[in-house]
Amino acid sequence: MERYYNHCTLIGDAKSKAEARRLPDGKTHIAFVLKVPKDIGKEKPYINYVRVSHYFRDAAAAKILADRIQKGTRVLVAGELHSRSFHKAGESESRMLVEVTAVTVNLLDEGRVTA
Repeated sequence: MERYYNHCTLIGDAKSKAEARRLPDGKTHIAFVLKVPKDIGKEKPYINYVRVSHYFRDAAAAKILADRIQKGTRVLVAGELHSRSFHKAGESESRMLVEVTAVTVNLLDEGRVTA
């Protein structure tokens, strides 16, 4: 039997404030987009945008984390990588969405928050 392992660790800056919402099963979900630059040091680095989802059983803990993730917050995310393509209404080209279902979300430098 073949075995596979899907795990990634990313460090980047939150593109915007994290959003928290309560799910019907009682869990709380937070989501945000992580900006992960590639080719740092070049005049115009390429930026990867990765959607991050994290699920909590404790709604209070989810709200605390969501409130602390603001635009520019440096975040370490570890979890399972997923990608999918989709068509936006009115467009003929497909788009690619990359997501991480996080098992770990660590704030690395809360002092870097920008407006």
